[in-house]
Amino acid sequence: MSNASSSSFRGLTLIALAAMVLPASAYANAIFNVGATSLPGGQLITFRTGQTSMTVEGFAGNNDAMPVQFSSTQELMVHSGTSNSSDIKTPAGTNITNITIMSPGNIFTGLDLDVSHPVDPNVIVVVTMSDGTTFPVMPSGWATSTQNFLQITTGGGELISKVTIDSTGFVSLRKELVAGIAPAPPPIPEPSSMLLLGSGVLGLAQVLRRKLL
Repeated sequence: MSNASSSSFRGLTLIALAAMVLPASAYANAIFNVGATSLPGGQLITFRTGQTSMTVEGFAGNNDAMPVQFSSTQELMVHSGTSNSSDIKTPAGTNITNITIMSPGNIFTGLDLDVSHPVDPNVIVVVTMSDGTTFPVMPSGWATSTQNFLQITTGGGELISKVTIDSTGFVSLRKELVAGIAPAPPPIPEPSSMLLLGSGVLGLAQVLRRKLL
């Protein structure tokens, strides 16, 4: 076997072995704070009023490059609220039973919500991290007569992909804040995909070796 062929074979083998090394497991932490607290780096989400759809869109800090979508299986409506914020509710005035908050193509580090009453005391909040990890939580004490604010942040530098709220119903969302919006990183290949790639490259190396011998 020539030196060039030998080098090619060794190179393919190294690529195969590298691809077959499983990436380390990622751990994520979602931190829930109930009550009115300051969200570090929080920006008010502003909306164009008059939107009526199952998905309404606002912008962090009035920046069109940082959209934030609120989606539901129900029709939603945006109308002017207080303190330069907008309220999200249903056109019929019925309770919102589910809503998902995300920034398309982006991730973020924190979210702050003010939910008006009445609200289900057994409300479930599901936080989906950028690595796909989910945290379903029933925030204790949230949405009582004095604690209608919910702040969601992360620990260890983790990033949030979306937040979903499910309950028997709440009247509206208002004074929405988001922090740390940035473009989402490229997805990490699943371990099974890496193994498949590694096996294929290793097989190719073996075929090449037999042909060159």
